[in-house]
Amino acid sequence: MAIVIVDADMHDPSQLEAEMRARVENRQYPFALHFHAVRRAMEAWLLADSKAISAVTERRSGRSVTKSHHAPEELVDPKATFRALLTDSKVDYTSVVGAEIARQIDLEVLAARCPRSGLFANLVDC
Repeated sequence: MAIVIVDADMHDPSQLEAEMRARVENRQYPFALHFHAVRRAMEAWLLADSKAISAVTERRSGRSVTKSHHAPEELVDPKATFRALLTDSKVDYTSVVGAEIARQIDLEVLAARCPRSGLFANLVDC
């Protein structure tokens, strides 16, 4: 299975997902292909679980994160908020850091704080 995730950047996530499906509808793949658009930006999901962020920042800089966002999908600029949080912890935001945090995220916390992530979490649990 492959899951393609994109930032919706305030566009209609359902519409973006339909457009992505339409682009590949006549192609054959040897695996299931799923599309998911995050309401604003993927960083909203990364902000959902402060314990996951802290696990990475503590290992990288010795600093923990205590801020938690109860509705990170509602943030106007989750990318900037996420970068600032990491900067405060003396950690640079790179794709490697983002991936480390993503691996640590509790999917139940993510689903509770980011409602659209429930669709993604259902795919991952398969």
